[in-house]
Amino acid sequence: WNSTVGDVTDGIIAPFQGFWVKANDELPELIVSRDAKTIEAGAGYVGKAKASSGREEASISITAYHSEHLHSTAHFSFTEDGRLGMDRRDAHRLLPPMDVKDYLEFYSRVDKTERIAVNNLPGRFGRPLEIPLEINAYDNGNAVTDDIWLKIKPFKNVPSEWVIELINEITGEKIPVIEGDSIRISMAHMDGKNVERTNSTGKVTTKTPKAHVNFTLIIRPEADAIGIEREFTLHQNYPNPFNPTTTIAFDMPVPGQVRLEVYDMIGRRVALLVNESLQAGSHTQVWDASNLSSGIYFARLITMDGVYTRKLTLIK
Repeated sequence: WNSTVGDVTDGIIAPFQGFWVKANDELPELIVSRDAKTIEAGAGYVGKAKASSGREEASISITAYHSEHLHSTAHFSFTEDGRLGMDRRDAHRLLPPMDVKDYLEFYSRVDKTERIAVNNLPGRFGRPLEIPLEINAYDNGNAVTDDIWLKIKPFKNVPSEWVIELINEITGEKIPVIEGDSIRISMAHMDGKNVERTNSTGKVTTKTPKAHVNFTLIIRPEADAIGIEREFTLHQNYPNPFNPTTTIAFDMPVPGQVRLEVYDMIGRRVALLVNESLQAGSHTQVWDASNLSSGIYFARLITMDGVYTRKLTLIK
């Protein structure tokens, strides 16, 4: 549960239910007072209040179901502070103990290597989100080879403009994701696979990455992206030539970390204008070159998609 979505309904911990608390600071301290304990039904979520942006946080949950004892849910929240990479509201999947041979796991991947049970993503974006998903299922140590169902739970605050589909990377099939639907998934290709313990920490993997059922969840914002560009763009500064100030504008289709720097002709950095994580949308930054001499300079925008450059002319 990341305060928006998860396996714990509304953030309420059931009696005798175990759970993990993730510490994000170097020297964390957790203090729970007695009056924070909720024991009445429907008491609601108890936690730190979040500032509201005026847009309801959305969530999608998909359950991979084989039987009553083999099922797992992948959760996705869409928030103002969500990112495509790891962020503070992502929750890693938990590995089963070493002696567990019956389990099903369904998770998304972040940054190629991180396996996530609750994936916190941007609430607004200008281009489609592509989220890798994987399923592993074992019964008594043997890979499950009969069909698994993907059950789409009711959406929460998902914009009606979004178009969502699931691509089976093994078959190439494209499947619309509609709340309340169930999707049959064949596991026949897992015949002969088994659980392989790869180290003493209890990590569980299949023998080859190709043994996983790989999917891509694609979310297209469509009309919900009005006002947000589809690509990273560094615009030409204005005015240009300039003296001594100029405005540099750039567009971001998704939230993320960016750096905006200015260099002179011999490659020396003369200004660092932006170095932070920003929301999707259009941004501007004014550069004051009062302390520099006339000449050619270069604005350099560094993003997750690459580096973009523009030539600036300062005339005094």
